[in-house]
Formats: sequence, structure tokens, C-alpha cells
Amino acid sequence: MQAINQPISRDAFRGLVQRNKTAGRLAGRPAKPERDKVVASGMHLYPVDLERAKRVAEIKDRSVSYYMRVSFLKQLAKDEEELGIAEQQKAAAEPL
Repeated sequence: MQAINQPISRDAFRGLVQRNKTAGRLAGRPAKPERDKVVASGMHLYPVDLERAKRVAEIKDRSVSYYMRVSFLKQLAKDEEELGIAEQQKAAAEPL
């Protein structure tokens, strides 16, 4: 038998694993917990959020991608205004 922390051959390791499985000391991989999956729709949204966006877009008679883009740009403008970034960008865009 080899000392602790000494490398063993691949075949010896496989044999060790097989003996442990046979003896019932090793179970299979644990099942991964079920998670909500993100939906790629121009933006990565959970299915629930995508359904909400589809509902509003349908009411507004717009495509979902158009609605999400406009919503994003409106919120971006609000955030820039709140942070005072909008004035800096306007000043930088004006010709001298």
C-alpha cells in the first residue's frame, strides 16, 4: 500500500473508486437544484419577467424587443439625470 499523498496510477484509482461504489460508499452525483432559466430575448430575462414584458407590449401594440429597448432607454435617461451625467454628455456633444 502506498503512503498518503503519493500519486497512484489511473488504473489503481479507478479500481479504488469501483470498489467503493460496489460497497455502497459512493453515491452518484447529487441532483442539481431546479432553477429558473434565463430566456435570451435581446435581454436575458426570467420567463416570468418576459411574460410581463410581452403582456405590456401587446397592450401598447408594440413588439417585445421594441418595448424592452424603449423601457431600458427611458430608465437609462432617468438614471443619468439623477446622477448628473446627462448635462455632461450634452455639454460634450455641443460644438465649440
